[in-house]
Amino acid sequence: YGHHPAEIQATLETAKTVWPNRRLVVVFQPHRFSRTQHLLESFYSSFNDADQLVLLDIYAAGEKPIEGIHSRKMAQGVREFGHKHVDHIEDIDSVIPHLKNSLQSGDVVFVPPYKGLVSIEGAVNRPMVYEFKLGESVNDVIIMAAGFSEDAYRPSISVVSKAVDKNLPTVVNID
Repeated sequence: YGHHPAEIQATLETAKTVWPNRRLVVVFQPHRFSRTQHLLESFYSSFNDADQLVLLDIYAAGEKPIEGIHSRKMAQGVREFGHKHVDHIEDIDSVIPHLKNSLQSGDVVFVPPYKGLVSIEGAVNRPMVYEFKLGESVNDVIIMAAGFSEDAYRPSISVVSKAVDKNLPTVVNID
């Protein structure tokens, strides 16, 4: 899913249909102060289908900060719109420790793509962030992560990616 409120909302609505009995955890870092300022109120309701939202500080992408525009304000607006579980985390290095304390078995975690980087977590031998280059497949990234660990429950492994033509998530089961 992307960084626009409508894309986020459509992705999460679809995810709730695909996984109706599982918690959806979203890690989101708004991009650009100007975009966040322009879309701020639209973000408030776009995370309604997430059971837990973890907001990172805004990624500036070369922009200077805009007074009064920050992730804490977005978190407050999302809460005021009725979301019950919103956490603000200032730095990306704190996300994994935070999630390790809050994730439950069976949770589905959504993290939007950042500059061609993918995070491989869970039952792989080397969980970390990898660069996903044009022409590479999911299998290539799993190989970079040194394959699945012995305790991986292979019948339940899925990869979620954004379908290029439909702007909806595609679920790929790994056999």
